[in-house]
Amino acid sequence: MEGIDLQDIIRKTVEEYRREEKESDMFTTWLKGLFAALIGGATVGATQALGAGKVTGAATGTSAAVGAALALGAYLTQSPVAASPAGQKEN
Repeated sequence: MEGIDLQDIIRKTVEEYRREEKESDMFTTWLKGLFAALIGGATVGATQALGAGKVTGAATGTSAAVGAALALGAYLTQSPVAASPAGQKEN
């Protein structure tokens, strides 16, 4: 019976931990970008409404929501997260 190679087990465990940590950091960075796009889009939308002279709360809020939605769409279009091809299920 072969002996257990403790160094190999430790090395594999550390490699797995580092991979998971890297994936977590990438996801955190992606979320920060998503929130930045939403905030930026809302700010631009509200600024455009105010610049057009529409000072009512409803017009500014609507413009902010539309700006955030457009920015979200643009961010997700350029997102580094790979989408599965149409009609194929992920495993």
